[in-house]
Amino acid sequence: MHITRAKGFFDPIPDGPRKALHIVGNRWDITDSPPNAPLGIVCIGVKGQFEHDLIRKAAKEAL
Repeated sequence: MHITRAKGFFDPIPDGPRKALHIVGNRWDITDSPPNAPLGIVCIGVKGQFEHDLIRKAAKEAL
C-alpha cells in the first residue's frame, strides 16, 4: 500500500470505545483515543505509489 505515515481515530465496533491508529513506515500501533477525538484517518504516501482504492478496501475489510 506504500503508506509512509498515517494517524487518526476510528470506531472498531459500533458503540465501542474509539481507538487511535499510528503508522510510521512498517511500524504501527493501535491505542485508546482521547475523549471526543474526531473520527477519521489521514494517510501519507509517496506520489505515484499511493494506492487509494487498496487502502479503502483494506480499511473496510479490517472493520
